[in-house]
Amino acid sequence: MTRKRKSTGRRLNGEGSIFQRSDDRWVCQIAIDGKIRYFYGKSSQEVKDKRDEALKLASKGILPEPNKVTVKEWLKTWMEEYKKDNLKAATYHSYDQLIRLHVNPAIGDKKIKDLKPSHIQKLVNDCFRSGRIIKLKENVTDRTKKRREKMPPKEQKPGLSGRTVKYIHGILLQAFDQAIKEKLIAYNPANADSINLPRQEKPEIQPLYTEQARDFLKAIRDDYLYAVYLMDISTGLRRGELLGLKWTDIDLKKKTATIKRSLIQIGSKVVLQDSVKTKKSKRIVSLTDDVIAELKRLKARQAKDKLSIGEAYQNDNFIFCWQDGRNIRPDYVYHHFQDLLEDHNFSKSRFHDLRHSFATIMLEQGVDLETVSTMLGHNSIAITGDIYSHVRQDIQAVAAGKMNQALNIAISK
Repeated sequence: MTRKRKSTGRRLNGEGSIFQRSDDRWVCQIAIDGKIRYFYGKSSQEVKDKRDEALKLASKGILPEPNKVTVKEWLKTWMEEYKKDNLKAATYHSYDQLIRLHVNPAIGDKKIKDLKPSHIQKLVNDCFRSGRIIKLKENVTDRTKKRREKMPPKEQKPGLSGRTVKYIHGILLQAFDQAIKEKLIAYNPANADSINLPRQEKPEIQPLYTEQARDFLKAIRDDYLYAVYLMDISTGLRRGELLGLKWTDIDLKKKTATIKRSLIQIGSKVVLQDSVKTKKSKRIVSLTDDVIAELKRLKARQAKDKLSIGEAYQNDNFIFCWQDGRNIRPDYVYHHFQDLLEDHNFSKSRFHDLRHSFATIMLEQGVDLETVSTMLGHNSIAITGDIYSHVRQDIQAVAAGKMNQALNIAISK
């Protein structure tokens, strides 16, 4: 026997038909934009709430279609259709990696319409607390692998940095903003007002000061990559800028280098990118006499290599390359630097700290901040001042000491 459906009473204009089915579920039937929509619930109030929300969305032009798109599906569409042609290859790879390793495992299977700020907050918290995925690359040296194995747990940092977590949040913020434009969702669950991001701690800078830099360069004088490290300390170039230099970028007479490209890594691939980090990164830097002398020696050595190897020589015109002309991988330069520090009993430091060493030495020598900022290719002097504020304070302390000494001498007279 068919059970009679219960009506809630007189139907108001625009309210739709609300009734109870034989399985005790309540249903609201309403026409929106010329189409009949159905909303189901355990009570008449639940379907009324769903109906009201649907009418509210419809008034904003968002049709209450049964949206089954998952976060993973939307992010894939967003990356392919909106980002692939608008981002540099390295940035696109970075987005893709963060989505694949951190976002999709956490919220990828959720329907985008069901996503709440609490889901994003949990993702942010988990990434910061325990999100680091340490994956040893196959092409690193055995010494690097052993160094990682010996690393104390405290140094391994189980969570991602605050900067990386903010980067992940920024990706989601962009993706869901576009989802709103596509009328997939009514609001952005990653809205900055709804999410508490972890504090970003500035990475500790460990530069080589003037005397340390001099000692380091003396110690590695016979190393095959000596010219790489000498030029980096002497110019403050980014690693990619340094390795992307070709002989056509060097003017030995004027003692300058034109910075206009970068050799970067995208995953396991090495790519020559015909651009640099920012507009101000494209610049001309002056070279020291020591660097010019070393470049001349390097050029003569490469000429001999070309003659001895012949047609097998890979003539890509890179300044820094192996004996057969092949470019030097950025990750190799980093790991070899770590080996050199260890071999010669220098404190642990990052390759990027050689760039900081350049800036520190320049400031120590009394070069003004604006000139240092220009040579580094920073977008503004404020960035340079912020990064090296501690160095400037040290220099000011030394200057104050000299002033004190001068006044003491003056008073004693």
